[in-house]
Amino acid sequence: MPNLSHFDPRSTALLVMDYQVDILTRFVTAAQFADAIACVPDLI
Repeated sequence: MPNLSHFDPRSTALLVMDYQVDILTRFVTAAQFADAIACVPDLI
């Protein structure tokens, strides 16, 4: 995953959606979406 430390929380919005496996597998590999989903709690 990319390093997200360069985002300024004072001027950045975080949008979290309901991730659905069927949709994600159309765009990324299973490993990529697993990594992305694993980052969500830390970002929130």
